[in-house]
Amino acid sequence: MIAETGAALGGIKAAFEIARGISALKSEAERNEAVISIQRILLEAQELALVDKQTIGELRAKLEVVERADLAKAEWNRQKERYLLARSPMGACFYSLRPEMAEGEVQHRLCATCYQDGRKSILHTTASHSGGEMVICQRCEKQTVLANFQTTSISSSDAGFYG
Repeated sequence: MIAETGAALGGIKAAFEIARGISALKSEAERNEAVISIQRILLEAQELALVDKQTIGELRAKLEVVERADLAKAEWNRQKERYLLARSPMGACFYSLRPEMAEGEVQHRLCATCYQDGRKSILHTTASHSGGEMVICQRCEKQTVLANFQTTSISSSDAGFYG
C-alpha cells in the first residue's frame, strides 16, 4: 500500500512537471502529446489511489473483526469468573453459578465441555425423581446423570394392585 501511494504521488508530481513545461512546447502536436501523457499519469495515479482506498477498507474491516473478538474474549473472561467448577455425586463435572455473583440470574449450571470451548450453555434437567437427576446440554447434546435414580421396591401389599 505504501508503494502504491508513493507511486501515485510520484506520478502526480511528474504530471505537474509536464504541465509546467507545456507552454515551452513549440508545436500543437507536442502540446497534445504532453496533455495525453498528463492524463495517462493522472489516470494511473487515480487507479493506485483506488487500490489504496480498497486496501484501507479491507484493513479496517479486519481490524473491526479483531476488536470484536477481543471484546467477546474479555466479556467471556468476565463471565468465567462467575462460575465454579463442581463435581456431581456421580462424578460428572459442570460449572455452577457462584451465588454471590448471580447478578440477578437464577441459579444454574453450565456444560463443562461448552465452557471449555468458550461458550455459556446452560444444562437443562430432563429427568428428576427419586433423588436422581439427568441433564442435557442443548448446544452439544451431551446428556449427563448428575445423581443416581433410586429404585423403589414394590411391597407385598402393593403386589396385588400391580399384578
